[in-house]
Amino acid sequence: MADFQVVLEELRSHAKTMESFSQRAGTAADAGSHLAGLDEAYGVLCQPFGSMVREPQNRGAEALAKTQKVTQNLARALDEAANAYERLEEFIVERLNRIGRDVEASGNFVHGGGAR
Repeated sequence: MADFQVVLEELRSHAKTMESFSQRAGTAADAGSHLAGLDEAYGVLCQPFGSMVREPQNRGAEALAKTQKVTQNLARALDEAANAYERLEEFIVERLNRIGRDVEASGNFVHGGGAR
């Protein structure tokens, strides 16, 4: 099995970064949706341009909204993974400590290179 290490602080930091990206994508999606409905912003002579760019603007806003959901789900999953790793580590440490106490209490343990 390959060696790897999970650094909880880095995993949680990455989750926060993804949450920040998610918020930015949401803001951009909202702005894109707003812009798609601004036909009058082009003026009377240029109104045809508004209808020409409406569909690409809508597609862009939809893509940004999907990106927001995906990055939000990723942030949540990273947080959940960090919590799961932390719970597992706590469980293992407690088990190892219990085993150590049980071995010491039994008096049958190797100490200093030989049986006691």
